[in-house]
Amino acid sequence: MGYLLLFYLNDNYKESFSALIQSTPSPLETIGAKGCVVLGDANFYSKFGFNAIPAFILEHVLAEYFQVLVFGQKVL
Repeated sequence: MGYLLLFYLNDNYKESFSALIQSTPSPLETIGAKGCVVLGDANFYSKFGFNAIPAFILEHVLAEYFQVLVFGQKVL
């Protein structure tokens, strides 16, 4: 099962995202998510532990812009 989170990209989206990911445990973890994927600024998301993983591919998107953060144990 997957979940889709959409962020409205206003001037404060980076602060909203930071609050979501940095809270412990993450709200995503509390609903049973095994991880989170993002599409966007690789430099920004890598600050929170997101990495490009070769096994996760989004067609027509450069790998460095599609990043994954795994919660707990490995997904693969």
